[in-house]
Amino acid sequence: MHEMQRVYKLWSYTAAQPDFSFLPHDLGIAKQHFPSFIMETSWELTLDELRAKVRWWFRATRGSVRVVLLVCVEPGPRGCIIIEKWSAARADSTLKELFIPTRKRLIRITPATPDYDSNGDPVATRSKLARVTGGPLEIKFDDVMLRERSLHLREPTRFVFRDQFFQKYATEVWTHAERRYSRQSTVT
Repeated sequence: MHEMQRVYKLWSYTAAQPDFSFLPHDLGIAKQHFPSFIMETSWELTLDELRAKVRWWFRATRGSVRVVLLVCVEPGPRGCIIIEKWSAARADSTLKELFIPTRKRLIRITPATPDYDSNGDPVATRSKLARVTGGPLEIKFDDVMLRERSLHLREPTRFVFRDQFFQKYATEVWTHAERRYSRQSTVT
């Protein structure tokens, strides 16, 4: 995989830099000017502001970007994490927009309420640290790699992210957020 951290200039007056992007190596930059996969994340932007970026990527790249993944973390040390997978559906050619962004998956990760032991004390188990709804998240191989998979290489048909992945991810995000918010409270 090839991660690209660069600014994509589309016209003289517009440019964007995603938080993460992927462009397969074997295509070469001459064949594909834009990544196949984009991830936009934010602690500060609202979900609506992130969704505006989705529309921009599909419109500006004329469908070259195949999948946009949004990750929005609500404010607070254990804020809700919302993950949305978007792809572009080809529109009727009579419409002004050729590629209509379509949300394919919505995953919501919230802090789990703890179980209680016989003494009434909270018991947090690793699997109960986060409640995940809307999973799993699947991304097709050909949407990322821009080619069919090779059977002789035993490549997957899709990349699958299950609830356990998101529980671990949420724990890492919330640990970082708690540190971030504790630093902010000591500064103010």
